[in-house]
Amino acid sequence: MSKLYPFNFLHSSFYISLLTGLIIWLITWAILPVNTGLLSLETICFIGFSFGSIILGYRVIQIKNVEKIVWLPHNFFFKVLIVILCIGLLFRYIDLFYFRNLSLSNLYYQNKILSLNNSQYTPLIVTFLGALRALYYVPILYLIIIKSKNKSLWIISITILLLFGVEIILFGTRKPLFHLLILILITLGLTVKNYKQLLNKYTVGLLIFITIGLGFFSYFILNKRVTEVPVKNINLIDVVNSRYNDFVPIKNSKLNDFKKSPNSLTTKTEVMLIHTGQYIVHGFYELDYIINNNLPKAHGKYSFNPIFKALERLDLGNDYSNTLKYHPRDYVYVSFFGSFFIDFGWFSLILFFIYGMFQKMIVSFAKNNPFIMVLWVITLCINLIMPIFNLVSGVEFYLQVFLILIVLSQIKYRTLNT
Repeated sequence: MSKLYPFNFLHSSFYISLLTGLIIWLITWAILPVNTGLLSLETICFIGFSFGSIILGYRVIQIKNVEKIVWLPHNFFFKVLIVILCIGLLFRYIDLFYFRNLSLSNLYYQNKILSLNNSQYTPLIVTFLGALRALYYVPILYLIIIKSKNKSLWIISITILLLFGVEIILFGTRKPLFHLLILILITLGLTVKNYKQLLNKYTVGLLIFITIGLGFFSYFILNKRVTEVPVKNINLIDVVNSRYNDFVPIKNSKLNDFKKSPNSLTTKTEVMLIHTGQYIVHGFYELDYIINNNLPKAHGKYSFNPIFKALERLDLGNDYSNTLKYHPRDYVYVSFFGSFFIDFGWFSLILFFIYGMFQKMIVSFAKNNPFIMVLWVITLCINLIMPIFNLVSGVEFYLQVFLILIVLSQIKYRTLNT
């Protein structure tokens, strides 16, 4: 592993991920035909100090004697992970189909309502075990990293992806597919030594095909979600001016152009692209809204809400699940920084500093262990998506912790200095 992943290369990927995320946001903001005001000075300063805190935390810590840690063989732990994922998927679908009464024949919005209203009937242990299915992408990333040619492992890993896809069909969500694509691209970027071989006509063609396929799938899902809503006279164009996008509304001139030919392929394609662009840029404007309105702080109840929901289910607290008083626009993403600002305000810079230190620890061990390399890929994805939404909050954060525990269990012993 160490020969394939020199530390300097992994080290630079930290900065590349942060910079790429910002560049994507800036380019999207520059070309998007939407009406936006200027972010307040306080918001701009908070964003700048947030990035600075992460970078400072990353640079200040030095991890030594990494090579003296000896790891147990990781093949066994991969098999354990597969078993854990099968358990997670089993209990997740027991939860959805039995306790929450979802159905593949239902409309998307019906399943979402049932899932929300019936969640109280799901035993806490079933919810916890079902959450393990969110590690669905780890086997694929692991196999890419170790360059496995074991067909059986690939078939098992792809089967797990397909089984997870049932949840995508139930809710009509597109996020897991795009998340998986980003993770795979990052993994390939870290593991491929000869980019000229990677960027041949076959792989470029495959990437274009996958991108177009995801575009069509995204359009199909979004259009189906719009047309199934029991509201008359609503169409795909209305999506770009929905409540999710009211801080970044489309320009009237562009909207009028759409209304001239609402059913044309050109219009539908532009609407999809603009909707995606709004999805990318609106997070910082949501953060601006939060900062400028001086809302009460949630003290962890927003970013780490699953913990407080569990406490509420155990009768160890109440009113933990209602976060509307901390963020009245609870139905939108607020970027990585916005989530923690809702909880801790400017004190969240301390957490960002610690998170930067945590990233340095991960990258220091990543070159020697494929599971830690998977964790590093996930971390780079979090960095890349920071301006859009917070991948650290919610169930994915706890699954990262679970993955860390798997990694720590592989430590055989540490050789002391002689």
